[in-house]
Amino acid sequence: MVESESANVDPIAADAPPLLNYATPDLQPNPLAIKTVYGGTWVAIGLCTIGAGCICLFAVEAVVIIGPLLLVCASAMLVASLIAKWPRAMALAFGHIGVCVLFFGLVKLLNWSPRRATMPFAWMSSVWTIAALAWSIHVLHRPPTPASASSRVSLRESAIPPR
Repeated sequence: MVESESANVDPIAADAPPLLNYATPDLQPNPLAIKTVYGGTWVAIGLCTIGAGCICLFAVEAVVIIGPLLLVCASAMLVASLIAKWPRAMALAFGHIGVCVLFFGLVKLLNWSPRRATMPFAWMSSVWTIAALAWSIHVLHRPPTPASASSRVSLRESAIPPR
């Protein structure tokens, strides 16, 4: 019976690729994106620390320089964490962006002068720096893995029936 089945198999069809042959995605996280997130995390923590220190000790106007720098750094972190498929780093980057938008919004919506903004900014920047430091340590100790990079692939592959 085995000999008759092998005789009926078309040799051309046996060598042909399947009709729906999807390329398998690269499951390794992008190393340049990971390095960018690592560097951006340290730069952002440094900016937060310098900003909180300047606001508390010297003048609230330091936020005019530190805020845009933090926003650019967090935006680069967000893009890199999207490329690396690193959700924890995405959350950290969104947090930094959110703090920048919050500070800008409070000044614009409430018409805060530098004198009026000093105490709230000192408290908020200090609390955010401590929270961001804790979350940064959490992020840096849990880099993306090939399993986390392939999470979307498993959803797609689960819809494809086995052969």
